[in-house]
Amino acid sequence: MTIQRLAVCDDDPTMVASICRMLKTNPVTAQAQVTTAQSGEELLQQLALDTLEVALLDMEMKTLNGIETGRRLKAVNPEILLIFITGHGDYALQAYEIESFQYLMKPVSEERLSLVMEQAARRLAERRLFNSRQMLMRLQTREQMVQVPYDQVLFIEKKLRKLTVYTVTEGYEC
Repeated sequence: MTIQRLAVCDDDPTMVASICRMLKTNPVTAQAQVTTAQSGEELLQQLALDTLEVALLDMEMKTLNGIETGRRLKAVNPEILLIFITGHGDYALQAYEIESFQYLMKPVSEERLSLVMEQAARRLAERRLFNSRQMLMRLQTREQMVQVPYDQVLFIEKKLRKLTVYTVTEGYEC
């Protein structure tokens, strides 16, 4: 379980450097490609935001705050895990409203960051596993067992004791 692409965005360069240092020593994130930014605008101008897996965002930045930055990241990449970093607990409800993954209080400890990164890696691994499996409907016709992808099913018709599954290409009587 590893995280491959993540971003750290904080208007305090020492905080960005500190978090990056901790990420490099964490087995879950040591090999990750890390994008850094000191403002929400700077982060949003970076290329390939749609491939980011995790974003660590400071809540209080000068022009574009962490919530708005997170909202815009989610618009580009709905699957991104947002982790907010702040010295205040006042933003928890707003963070929840945009489906944040976690909330870290400053100062960020290495142990807490490590735990949250492990949780994020686990969530990403679960998503990868789920997305890699094609969801199939198994149908027993008179002649054979057929597997049909759910996304190919148009509708199912039931007449008395007979069930017919209509797909994009054909119908199967069961």
